[in-house]
Amino acid sequence: MRRIRFCLIVVLLSLLFSAIVTEASDRGLEKELQGYLGETRVILEQLSERLRSGSPITDQLTKLRSLAEKIKASHLSMMEQFRLNEEKASAHGTKALERHRVMSEEYRKALEEYLSLLEDLLKGGRITLTTLDRLKTIFDKILHTKKRPIFGSGGSLPYRNLNYPVRELNQAPPIKPAYKGGNKTITPDDLKSTAEAPINRTIAELAQSLNWNPVLIYEWVKNNIETEWYWGSMKGAEETLRQRAGNDCDQASLLIALLRASGFPSRYIRGVIEFFPDIERAKNLTGINDPTKIAEFFQKAGIPFQPVIAGGRVSNFQLEHIWVETEVPYANYRGAVIDEYGKSWLGLDTSIKVTGYTYNTPIDILQEFSLSNIRDEYLNAVQTQTPLGYLRSSIDSYLATRNI
Repeated sequence: MRRIRFCLIVVLLSLLFSAIVTEASDRGLEKELQGYLGETRVILEQLSERLRSGSPITDQLTKLRSLAEKIKASHLSMMEQFRLNEEKASAHGTKALERHRVMSEEYRKALEEYLSLLEDLLKGGRITLTTLDRLKTIFDKILHTKKRPIFGSGGSLPYRNLNYPVRELNQAPPIKPAYKGGNKTITPDDLKSTAEAPINRTIAELAQSLNWNPVLIYEWVKNNIETEWYWGSMKGAEETLRQRAGNDCDQASLLIALLRASGFPSRYIRGVIEFFPDIERAKNLTGINDPTKIAEFFQKAGIPFQPVIAGGRVSNFQLEHIWVETEVPYANYRGAVIDEYGKSWLGLDTSIKVTGYTYNTPIDILQEFSLSNIRDEYLNAVQTQTPLGYLRSSIDSYLATRNI
């Protein structure tokens, strides 16, 4: 028994050590290559100075040849490491895999272009300031001068710097959503799988566990995905699901993927929202009480915003926002799919969540609202609505008079 435990401990330690060595190897290769490239940059500057002054450049060319060979060797090792990392990235979904491939391909093209130009230069033996400037231009694509800090808790958010300027709201005329009278014609695009909202096994299994039901899907995303503050699509549906966190756009991608997998046409909606009913909701959502700090928070998150001024003070904020519209059977049981009757386009937003709640005492609708009167009103006139539709519109009108 002790021997079995000892063997298990040895295996676990070896796996842990292997992971540490692999990660350290990645950093070691990158650091080594960065070092060679840094030395090359110094040599290129020296060559420029010597060409301008007419001084000999033999020593610099010798060093450049030596560094070129070292960079080639490191480059081959890096490309092999990229290949291994691509296998790891594939486990995190198509979005992560796509980004890894784009990054590695950009690196490969830039470095191989640099090495090719350098090789031609060294073979020809004729070096001009124009050629050196060309080398430096390519060089800047490879060697970054400064790494930006990570913005986000525990590195869960994409890599962002905090030096964003204030981004103004998009002033282009908005496209009217279908649920507000816009284009209601369903096209294949409303049901297809995309890179941001893929319909794959992971998504389908979750949709199936929720009975392919749009109400349950909406509630699951609303209640299980934490809202983060950043701008634009950065994770996609798969990574948002894996991390259980994402911004408005990435939550919209997850919601769309689940709805489309369940057979419900769905679209992204982009527009400008205000916090309802006032700035207190913005304070509640962000956890920040000072309006100036809220503005700074949106700026650093890269979110286009605009303060609303009333009475000489900030009374609210307008934000660019992404949400979803989907077509579901709505006449009976409001999206709980009992039948296919009365399909309607609905706007859905899962990202607006609160950090605290206030409770009030709900009205007793059956005591204050006479259902028998509604029945008589419905039967005494020719109606274009279903009974449930008529009841819904009547209750909504009554609640509107109570400001509820």
